[in-house]
Amino acid sequence: PRISAAIWKCATCATVGSRASALGLMTPQAMHNGHARELRQKRQQVLLKAFAATPQRFVAGVPIPPKLPMQIWINEPKEVAR
Repeated sequence: PRISAAIWKCATCATVGSRASALGLMTPQAMHNGHARELRQKRQQVLLKAFAATPQRFVAGVPIPPKLPMQIWINEPKEVAR
């Protein structure tokens, strides 16, 4: 039982808590459940407010959240229609 709980905790942390740059800094759970677009829009609003409040902090101009991927895979097939 202890090993199973530890494995479950690790798997949950990986899908719920960690954000991957390949996923546009979203969690796998957000991508899988279809919440990524909404979260990206909210993130954009926060970035715009931060820029409006302190533009000097953003030397590259208005910040934009990373783009979301069109497709995501655990094990990408050898041939994928893109």
